[in-house]
Amino acid sequence: MKKCSFPPSVTPECSVLVLGSLPGDESLRQAQYYAHPRNAFWKIMGTLLDFDPSLPYGERLSLLNLGGVGLWDVVASGVRPGSLDQHISQEQPNDIAALLECFPGIGTVSATAPPPINTSSGIFRNYSSGKPLPSSRCPPPARRRRG
Repeated sequence: MKKCSFPPSVTPECSVLVLGSLPGDESLRQAQYYAHPRNAFWKIMGTLLDFDPSLPYGERLSLLNLGGVGLWDVVASGVRPGSLDQHISQEQPNDIAALLECFPGIGTVSATAPPPINTSSGIFRNYSSGKPLPSSRCPPPARRRRG
Protein backbone atom coordinates (compact mmCIF):
# COMPACT_ATOMS: atom_id res chain seq x y z
CA MET A 1 0.00 0.00 0.00
CA LYS A 2 1.32 3.46 -0.93
CA LYS A 3 1.77 5.80 2.02
CA CYS A 4 2.67 9.48 2.22
CA SER A 5 4.39 11.58 4.84
CA PHE A 6 2.88 14.53 6.65
CA PRO A 7 3.85 18.13 5.91
CA PRO A 8 6.88 19.31 7.86
CA SER A 9 6.26 20.76 11.30
CA VAL A 10 8.94 23.45 11.33
CA THR A 11 8.92 27.08 12.46
CA PRO A 12 11.61 29.79 12.48
CA GLU A 13 12.30 28.91 16.15
CA CYS A 14 13.58 25.45 15.17
CA SER A 15 17.29 24.77 15.40
CA VAL A 16 16.97 20.98 15.31
CA LEU A 17 15.19 18.88 12.69
CA VAL A 18 14.20 15.35 13.70
CA LEU A 19 13.63 13.11 10.70
CA GLY A 20 11.58 9.95 10.82
CA SER A 21 11.24 7.56 7.92
CA LEU A 22 7.55 7.44 6.93
CA PRO A 23 4.50 7.52 9.24
CA GLY A 24 3.30 4.13 10.45
CA ASP A 25 -0.25 2.88 10.14
CA GLU A 26 -1.43 4.26 13.50
CA SER A 27 0.14 7.66 12.82
CA LEU A 28 -1.55 7.77 9.41
CA ARG A 29 -4.88 6.72 10.94
CA GLN A 30 -4.68 9.53 13.51
CA ALA A 31 -2.91 12.00 11.17
CA GLN A 32 -0.29 12.63 13.86
CA TYR A 33 3.47 12.20 14.06
CA TYR A 34 4.48 9.37 16.44
CA ALA A 35 0.89 8.38 17.33
CA HIS A 36 1.39 4.72 18.25
CA PRO A 37 0.81 4.34 22.01
CA ARG A 38 4.03 2.32 22.44
CA ASN A 39 6.10 5.03 20.76
CA ALA A 40 8.01 6.97 23.40
CA PHE A 41 8.72 10.06 21.26
CA TRP A 42 6.23 12.40 22.96
CA LYS A 43 7.17 11.20 26.46
CA ILE A 44 10.84 11.82 25.72
CA MET A 45 10.23 15.24 24.17
CA GLY A 46 7.85 16.23 26.96
CA THR A 47 10.55 15.43 29.50
CA LEU A 48 13.25 17.27 27.55
CA LEU A 49 11.14 20.36 26.84
CA ASP A 50 9.07 20.30 30.04
CA PHE A 51 5.56 19.76 28.69
CA ASP A 52 2.84 17.21 29.40
CA PRO A 53 2.95 14.51 26.70
CA SER A 54 -0.78 13.89 27.18
CA LEU A 55 -1.70 17.38 25.90
CA PRO A 56 -3.73 17.49 22.69
CA TYR A 57 -1.61 16.82 19.61
CA GLY A 58 -1.70 20.39 18.26
CA GLU A 59 -0.45 21.76 21.57
CA ARG A 60 2.36 19.19 21.76
CA LEU A 61 3.44 20.04 18.22
CA SER A 62 3.43 23.79 18.98
CA LEU A 63 5.44 23.31 22.17
CA LEU A 64 7.90 21.08 20.33
CA ASN A 65 8.45 23.78 17.70
CA LEU A 66 8.67 26.55 20.33
CA GLY A 67 11.29 24.40 22.05
CA GLY A 68 13.37 24.50 18.87
CA VAL A 69 12.55 21.08 17.42
CA GLY A 70 11.00 20.48 14.02
CA LEU A 71 9.69 17.24 12.55
CA TRP A 72 9.55 15.72 9.11
CA ASP A 73 10.14 12.46 7.32
CA VAL A 74 12.89 11.44 4.93
CA VAL A 75 10.44 9.59 2.69
CA ALA A 76 7.68 11.63 1.01
CA SER A 77 5.90 8.54 -0.27
CA GLY A 78 6.56 4.87 -0.58
CA VAL A 79 5.01 1.45 -0.65
CA ARG A 80 5.03 -0.30 2.70
CA PRO A 81 2.87 -3.12 3.98
CA GLY A 82 2.46 -2.52 7.72
CA SER A 83 4.70 -0.12 9.61
CA LEU A 84 8.20 -1.60 9.55
CA ASP A 85 10.81 0.64 7.92
CA GLN A 86 12.62 -2.31 6.41
CA HIS A 87 9.60 -2.95 4.16
CA ILE A 88 9.58 0.49 2.51
CA SER A 89 10.03 0.29 -1.25
CA GLN A 90 9.53 2.58 -4.23
CA GLU A 91 10.36 5.50 -1.95
CA GLN A 92 10.32 9.09 -3.11
CA PRO A 93 12.28 11.48 -0.88
CA ASN A 94 11.11 14.68 0.69
CA ASP A 95 13.07 17.75 -0.44
CA ILE A 96 15.05 18.15 2.75
CA ALA A 97 17.61 20.46 1.14
CA ALA A 98 14.85 22.93 0.17
CA LEU A 99 13.41 22.82 3.68
CA LEU A 100 16.82 23.54 5.17
CA GLU A 101 17.24 26.50 2.81
CA CYS A 102 13.88 27.90 3.98
CA PHE A 103 14.86 27.47 7.64
CA PRO A 104 18.53 28.46 7.90
CA GLY A 105 18.36 28.37 11.70
CA ILE A 106 18.33 24.57 11.61
CA GLY A 107 21.87 23.58 12.48
CA THR A 108 21.38 19.98 13.53
CA VAL A 109 19.53 17.16 11.83
CA SER A 110 18.82 14.00 13.77
CA ALA A 111 17.25 10.84 12.44
CA THR A 112 15.05 8.31 14.17
CA ALA A 113 15.01 6.27 10.97
CA PRO A 114 17.44 3.36 10.70
CA PRO A 115 20.07 3.01 7.96
CA PRO A 116 19.76 3.05 5.00
CA ILE A 117 17.21 5.83 5.49
CA ASN A 118 18.91 7.98 8.12
CA THR A 119 21.26 10.92 7.80
CA SER A 120 24.48 8.92 7.93
CA SER A 121 23.75 7.03 4.73
CA GLY A 122 21.11 6.38 2.17
CA ILE A 123 18.23 8.61 1.17
CA PHE A 124 19.04 11.69 3.27
CA ARG A 125 22.64 11.77 2.10
CA ASN A 126 21.51 11.34 -1.49
CA TYR A 127 18.96 14.17 -1.37
CA SER A 128 20.51 16.75 0.95
CA SER A 129 22.50 18.42 -1.85
CA GLY A 130 25.66 17.58 0.03
CA LYS A 131 25.05 20.36 2.58
CA PRO A 132 27.22 19.42 5.55
CA LEU A 133 25.30 19.55 8.80
CA PRO A 134 25.97 18.32 12.29
CA SER A 135 23.84 15.20 12.43
CA SER A 136 23.20 12.39 14.82
CA ARG A 137 21.35 9.14 15.09
CA CYS A 138 18.90 9.04 17.97
CA PRO A 139 17.59 5.81 19.35
CA PRO A 140 14.28 4.89 17.76
CA PRO A 141 11.38 5.96 19.98
CA ALA A 142 9.37 2.90 18.95
CA ARG A 143 10.21 -0.60 20.02
CA ARG A 144 11.06 -2.59 16.92
CA ARG A 145 9.80 -6.14 16.63
CA ARG A 146 12.40 -8.78 16.05
CA GLY A 147 12.06 -11.58 13.56
